[in-house]
Amino acid sequence: MDEGNEIIIMIKLNNLLKEITDYNFSFARLVKDSKNHMKVKSVLAKAGIRGLDVKGPMRQTAALQNNPNFKGVMFKHMQYRYIKGKDGKTYFIYETQHWLSDAHNMPKINITEIQVSEAPKYPESTSSSDEKMIGSALVFTDKFLNAVKSVETLKRG
Repeated sequence: MDEGNEIIIMIKLNNLLKEITDYNFSFARLVKDSKNHMKVKSVLAKAGIRGLDVKGPMRQTAALQNNPNFKGVMFKHMQYRYIKGKDGKTYFIYETQHWLSDAHNMPKINITEIQVSEAPKYPESTSSSDEKMIGSALVFTDKFLNAVKSVETLKRG
């Protein structure tokens, strides 16, 4: 399945689908899609989500990409949350957690891609056109899930 078809299927199944198997996964593409990672880290720290490492996951992806046992198949779990930051702002965070589907002789994958936007009109509007995109970053899944507990989650799905 090509990337365009995958996106269309995900859009059509948006309310049903929270997990997919990516049969053409690329660590290089994942790293390339990480934009403004230092800004994401700074904004989330001000919001109260501290201690995120945005460089370590990039190093981990480089090592995994070159592992001859990796066959290009990755499970992805997607979810989102609106949070109320300790800075008084509301943020929308879209998370894609990555898990290996066939982990023979592969180290554990502990990477989540987060896309962060400021959502000043939430809850009146959940339209992305009313949000201000901050950026995206790769983070360690366990560290992020622990750190996000320090702020109020307004909605999750």
